[in-house]
Amino acid sequence: MKSLLKIAGVSTLALLALVFVFRAQASANDGPSCAPTTGFVPQFCVNVPVGTSVRQETTVPLSTALTTRADVRVESGIPAPEVVRLAASVDSAISRIEQVFGRSFTAKPRILVFATRASFARGTQDLFSYSPETAANVAASYGGVFDPQTLTIAVSWQSSVGSNLPRLLAHELTHLATREMVGLDAVMPAWFEEGLAAEIEAGDAGIDKDAQLAARSLLANAPRTLDTISTLADWHREYAKLGTALYAVSAEIVGAMEAQIGRGAMFALLAEVGHGARFEDAFRAHAGENLDGFLARFTGNAEFQPTVAVGTVPDSSGNLGWTLTGFAPNTEVRITISGQSYDLGYTIRTDGIGMYRGTFGSTAAFGSYTLSAKSTSSSATGTIATASR
Repeated sequence: MKSLLKIAGVSTLALLALVFVFRAQASANDGPSCAPTTGFVPQFCVNVPVGTSVRQETTVPLSTALTTRADVRVESGIPAPEVVRLAASVDSAISRIEQVFGRSFTAKPRILVFATRASFARGTQDLFSYSPETAANVAASYGGVFDPQTLTIAVSWQSSVGSNLPRLLAHELTHLATREMVGLDAVMPAWFEEGLAAEIEAGDAGIDKDAQLAARSLLANAPRTLDTISTLADWHREYAKLGTALYAVSAEIVGAMEAQIGRGAMFALLAEVGHGARFEDAFRAHAGENLDGFLARFTGNAEFQPTVAVGTVPDSSGNLGWTLTGFAPNTEVRITISGQSYDLGYTIRTDGIGMYRGTFGSTAAFGSYTLSAKSTSSSATGTIATASR
């Protein structure tokens, strides 16, 4: 069976979380603002800075938190029990990432935690030389950012309250571990770095179902998307058009790389880049094919048919969610839902990557219903089994 994405039910981003249950995480850069998401995956952006490697301090007053594995500083205003939770989460996340990479961090990770979005914005201006506009966008959208030039992680406690903090930290620490291996100035595809962080963050649970559906729909309509994404400028350009599905696609491709050459070889590849090898040359040596060929084969082996994916767990109102994927972007699709003594029809419009999400069931009688979706060029059907009430 051809494989690209294993569509297996996992409650959403429970990371960004991503996969992704927490608020957005990112590598940091004073670059273009993040584009709106498609609505299927929580928002998180990727940017890698091009600033100075000299560490700077912030005017936000911070105090040292007692942790075993990291240099953690927190702003006053964060409740003491939360500081304890944070410290435990940091140590746990560091242990996890070191186990995954098979190596210890060269130096204690530097993690600065800000109490409010306003202080987080101020901190990123001080630490990373963000413009006021970029800092405001970061504070509104992100739970954390990583700056590879100073190897510093900044976290917004207000944005990450109630989220899966260990997974958020794992994402950022993956960026740190990667850059410790390859060096600050190593050139690697942006999609690889973000895909690796997202894949490791997701862990054994894998990429969340909504993210997988978004990735499938994106590749159904633009299978060679990653061919044009190598630099951060490329990533920004495509992210502005496509949204967070890029993260899921990148994570799936990194997963496919790992499946082909093994995780050990993938980290050996990073070590070789750290010693001066080109990423593409190191990949060819381990995979026996060039990177372009691998990407083409990955998308060429995937089956992309329009689908209707139906959830199995009703929401608080008794509705089951359903999602169209693989239809043409921004196109009208006729929806009909039929069952015993029931017939409903209406027209929807897909989003920029050919997806649409709806709900059904709270006002319908218990039973089985057929949902049919048809555009001028595609069609798909699914079954919605409502629960008794």
